[in-house]
Amino acid sequence: MNISSIISRFEVEMDTIRSLGLDTMLNAKRMIDASQDCLQSCKQELLRNPPETVEEEIHFFKYDKQVPLMQLILHAEVRSFELQFPKAGLEIQNRYILKKIKRINAFFNLYIAFCEYVADGLNHLDAFYFTREQSEESSMVSSEFFLQDLDFSTSHDLLLGKVLAYNEFIEYLKRRLVILDHPNLDRSLNPDPITRLNWTSSPTDLVELIYALHHSGSIDNGNSELKNIAETLGRAFNIELGDIYRTYIEIKRRRKDRTKFINSLSASLDSEIEESQS
Repeated sequence: MNISSIISRFEVEMDTIRSLGLDTMLNAKRMIDASQDCLQSCKQELLRNPPETVEEEIHFFKYDKQVPLMQLILHAEVRSFELQFPKAGLEIQNRYILKKIKRINAFFNLYIAFCEYVADGLNHLDAFYFTREQSEESSMVSSEFFLQDLDFSTSHDLLLGKVLAYNEFIEYLKRRLVILDHPNLDRSLNPDPITRLNWTSSPTDLVELIYALHHSGSIDNGNSELKNIAETLGRAFNIELGDIYRTYIEIKRRRKDRTKFINSLSASLDSEIEESQS
């Protein structure tokens, strides 16, 4: 399967869209279009070259497909939210955001067992959740399943996409609450030179670096939480990292060269030192 190159191109496209500094609505539209195109390409590749093993099929539906699927769901939610957001009335706007947050919390409570399965990085039920053959016998989690393309869906891949996307969407809503409560908050009035730096490698590379820094104890003697390190570096390099825990799971599942970005950094520096001494 040539899925990895499709996903890599999509991640580059996402980085390009983010770097344009578009307004929220246009950014969401671009992300939705890119996600749909990526999913269509993945589907065509999957049908041309079906997975040869159960492990490959699980990896596709649990990891590969989730990259564009999560972005599609997230930005569809953001676009829908902004389109329906009340135009005036601070109290009305505040209630609208809180209502959205309440709806997402209800979703997490409804699927709490599956959310825990995902958060804990478990895999013992993957064959039931993320293969198409088992989906025919599994209990479907939503009527939406019957509207999906059965050649390109499992019983839980859409649910996983929602879990990942809603984790991001609820953070978006919390930021909107902050902006609503502080209407005079304007980054342009307090320019931060750090935001001029842009991370131009892949988000996965930065996540690899974040985990390396955390586990090495290089920041606050190892007492800083991963989330705080990720948020700080994300702001510093002007990049949305998404669910770093899911990305880390993908890194751990690499068949070889798990620390390829760290290794490339070491090789680049070593090469520069050699050249400077020659």
